[in-house]
Amino acid sequence: AQNINIPIYSIQGMSDGYTDTTFKIKELPISSPVKCLLGPWGHDWPDQAQPGPQVGYLQEVTRYFKKHLKGNHKVTRQQEKEDDIVVFVQDGGGNLPSRKVKEVKGKFVTLPSSSPSLGRLNVNVHWSNKEIVFEQGKKEKGEEGFVEIPFHLISGLDTGDWLGWGSAELAGSPPCQREEIQKTLWCSSSELESPFVIVGLPEVSLTVKVDQPVAQLFIRLLDFHSSSPSAPVTLITKGAFNLNHYLSASSPTPLPINQPLEISFSLNTASYCVPAGHSLGVSLSSSAFPLLWPPPTPVSVFVSACSISLPTLDHNFYVSCPTPPHLNSSLFPPFCLSSTEYLRDISAEQPPRRVVEKDLTTGTHTISLIQDFGGYEITETGMKYWEKETDCWIIQEDDPTSARSESEVEVRMAHNGVEIGVVGRIEMGCDEKQFTVRTILRGSKKKDGETEKEVYKRDKSYQVPRVFL
Repeated sequence: AQNINIPIYSIQGMSDGYTDTTFKIKELPISSPVKCLLGPWGHDWPDQAQPGPQVGYLQEVTRYFKKHLKGNHKVTRQQEKEDDIVVFVQDGGGNLPSRKVKEVKGKFVTLPSSSPSLGRLNVNVHWSNKEIVFEQGKKEKGEEGFVEIPFHLISGLDTGDWLGWGSAELAGSPPCQREEIQKTLWCSSSELESPFVIVGLPEVSLTVKVDQPVAQLFIRLLDFHSSSPSAPVTLITKGAFNLNHYLSASSPTPLPINQPLEISFSLNTASYCVPAGHSLGVSLSSSAFPLLWPPPTPVSVFVSACSISLPTLDHNFYVSCPTPPHLNSSLFPPFCLSSTEYLRDISAEQPPRRVVEKDLTTGTHTISLIQDFGGYEITETGMKYWEKETDCWIIQEDDPTSARSESEVEVRMAHNGVEIGVVGRIEMGCDEKQFTVRTILRGSKKKDGETEKEVYKRDKSYQVPRVFL
């Protein structure tokens, strides 16, 4: 990293798969200027992605490139003094959790590089009496006994997609977590007397012990909108940790049985304002399929001392901080090239389907995501293109080795009377000792008036040993 001497502009979305670069890249010993923008978006361009608000991405990157690549560009004094991290803070009081989120309420905030406005709030969790207390310092070892975390294989069913593709229609945002956390160990604080803003990477420290040599931990940080048992519960952020990495991520080891272990790790980036009158919640589970592949055998994980260090931004600073002018959508509206200028629909895109089925005789749960993207023609060349995708995750509720996943993508293209098709499929299953992976790739070709012929096929299976997974 010391050898990087070019300006860096890192742009991420909170609903994308990788959210932590914004705060981790600043820790690297890079001598060149580093600027970061963290929005609410999924895996798509910031001027198109959902959830919004979208920003004028093309104007923003053009402005940045001009500033650093064109020596004759006049940089304004305001641009020269821009702070290097801008994040979108979600307003917990203005949003309700939903699987389909087109836009979230909140604001873009420029973080000061160093300021009394940035701090840390220590949260101690007392599992024995299910309460969260805002206290100074971490909990003392041995302060309370161990409490068992429920082992429920599908407790990750409604935690949202690991990677959101930037479309609300995919219904991949985390809905209300109240039903989901009933499968976990959870607790909440009393109602907050004043709001506070979480911005950054929460750090978790806790003591656990296990009865199996392989185990995992999944944590949710939650916003309870009120003390009512029917009030919405919003997922602020989440984090997973393979407990076999408790000594080293590069050299995992078997877990000692029934021995207290000190665990520390970071949750995913949080950028959220918890309003007064709401409560902060924490949920622990030892499995979270299909978000996490389950351990090879059922495992009992017990937790004792637990503290979370929350990175905070002064609420008064948050309220008074104006939206950076170059991210104000009224001044710089998102500019996208209309697809109607170069594409023509030839088959309509179908609404995606996300289906959960349970076989009551076997206890098997199947989660399916079915997408038909339709087809279009590139008007300039006449090239036609179609795409479909199906993803499935299957598990039997009392058997972690029954977990399997299946994904299939079909792409077809046609031009000048010749149509080709490619179908790729991957299947993954396991037993206690190994993973079994099967990959299938098929290619076909068809000319006008001819029957479609298979021109390529590869079907390969292989095994991968389970090493502390």
